[in-house]
Amino acid sequence: MQKVTVPLLLLVTALSACKADATAGAAGEPGAPGAAGAAGPKGDPGAKGDPGAKGDPGPNVPIGVIYTRWGRTTCPGTSTVVYSGYVAGAHYSHGGGGGNALCLSDQPTWLPGQYQDGFGANGATYQSLIYGTEFETNSNAIPALTPLHDRDARCTVCEAKANNQLMIPGTIQCPAGWNLEYSGFLMATHYTQQKSEWLCVDAAAEGEGSPNNDNGNLWYPVEPECGSLPCTTTSAVAGPYVRGRELHCAVCTK
Repeated sequence: MQKVTVPLLLLVTALSACKADATAGAAGEPGAPGAAGAAGPKGDPGAKGDPGAKGDPGPNVPIGVIYTRWGRTTCPGTSTVVYSGYVAGAHYSHGGGGGNALCLSDQPTWLPGQYQDGFGANGATYQSLIYGTEFETNSNAIPALTPLHDRDARCTVCEAKANNQLMIPGTIQCPAGWNLEYSGFLMATHYTQQKSEWLCVDAAAEGEGSPNNDNGNLWYPVEPECGSLPCTTTSAVAGPYVRGRELHCAVCTK
């Protein structure tokens, strides 16, 4: 058998050519995206930031206040009516009952079945009694008061868009920054009768009902007596009040 001899140079050349052909091929297409890996651990909280700038003050929004306008069935200015009613209180000669005046609703309602008409067995009065209020204003010549004598007094509960309210006796003016809701006459029961509240009754009060002298709870104008209260007619130190002159009042809101 004849032995074939391949020249070494020729073999090296052929291997080099094969290697060159292998490295010169085109790049393959990108593979499909792999599945998402698991979430890493939660990082540490960052450092606390600096405080922000102070904001501007918010608006001063009134929360609303309630007051009673004694003597009228409407509310003044921008105040709104909550309800209207009749002024009522204890009889001027009774030692018991309530000491404050009430504005009884003019639309009364009752709990079903929770009442009994009349004063009880044999007419016995084992209850507290409340009476309507009459004006007692015929002892003076004040134009706003004289026509009200023996008439029944009315009232209205009003809501004002404000944060505070007060009644100031002895003046018809409100302090600076306060709004005048109404002004009028300071009134209460007669000094010889059972005590009652001092109330500010509207200067333009409404009188209702007949002029019959039914009595019950009574309203009289209030007049100052001099002495401890400084007046111009006393022989001591002169003061701002005048003996026997009817006192006025003002209801103010802010």
